[in-house]
Amino acid sequence: MVFGQDLDPMPLREVPPLEWSNQLYTYVTADGYHRFFASIAAGFDHLPGDLPGAR
Repeated sequence: MVFGQDLDPMPLREVPPLEWSNQLYTYVTADGYHRFFASIAAGFDHLPGDLPGAR
């Protein structure tokens, strides 16, 4: 991030829909929490993500 290099996509996992919940997110990070929070601190509005098996 500091040197302007492209970031590798963060691995994501899909959250199954819950009938009894006001679910806000369809996907959550499976790994890469530090990168996620660092990107927020750096002012990014999105990050690349990758769903395993979804191609």
